[in-house]
Amino acid sequence: MLPIIFLFSIVNPWKVELTEKVKVPVSQEEILEIRTFGNYTYFLCRDKILREGNGIVQFGTFGMESGELAEPVSIDIETGWLYILDYGSRNIKIFDRDGNYIDEREIETEEPIAIAVSNERIFILDPLRYKIDVYGEESLLYSFGNFGKGPGFINNPVDIDVALGKVYILEKDRISVFSEYGDFINMNEVKGGKNISADKYVSVSTDSTTLLFDQNLEKIECFERGVSATEGNNLFIFKDSTLWKHEIEKGIGRR
Repeated sequence: MLPIIFLFSIVNPWKVELTEKVKVPVSQEEILEIRTFGNYTYFLCRDKILREGNGIVQFGTFGMESGELAEPVSIDIETGWLYILDYGSRNIKIFDRDGNYIDEREIETEEPIAIAVSNERIFILDPLRYKIDVYGEESLLYSFGNFGKGPGFINNPVDIDVALGKVYILEKDRISVFSEYGDFINMNEVKGGKNISADKYVSVSTDSTTLLFDQNLEKIECFERGVSATEGNNLFIFKDSTLWKHEIEKGIGRR
């Protein structure tokens, strides 16, 4: 009697479709980070900020005074306000969605390189101390993080984002995930990470690719290298002076 062989086929449960592409008058080398809010995409450059949506708007001027930027290094958006980490002045500069200056806050962090904002709390990454400093409206609330190579420690951090109660710390060879109070959740290997963006999905720009993950850090798809951001069911990748917008959908998975 011949053996009965059952054949199963695994179908990729994810569908990531290109839905729009827009030309932006800036090179990929000039872009530090991108973030999206509603119909707008914000490009943090070394000397300015560009907003794309119904045309291109530029704002931000060089300087150390209120509303000016000395050395912007990171950006995040919450409820339509832009929080720009200005390394040169060691301040957080706050603008509205149209680029109007709102306020600024001094920070105590020694070496601030990345910012994320969630529920009116500001998370600042300090790679020299291997710490995340968490600020409220007026002062430092608490810090967490310790140097180490094992799970639950921080080693060579380069970027940070916060989404749905989780803090995503991008390191040179992995992503580590913590609660907003510093409790370790999980990690996954990623080589050569440059930027991370977290929302319903997580994107990582590396030396050679853009990687898309779900909230549990299960890889969905790999794209060509670019500066990326996620918002809701959308993935945005900026490369070759073009902003590429993709819609992410999950299907059945197996059949």
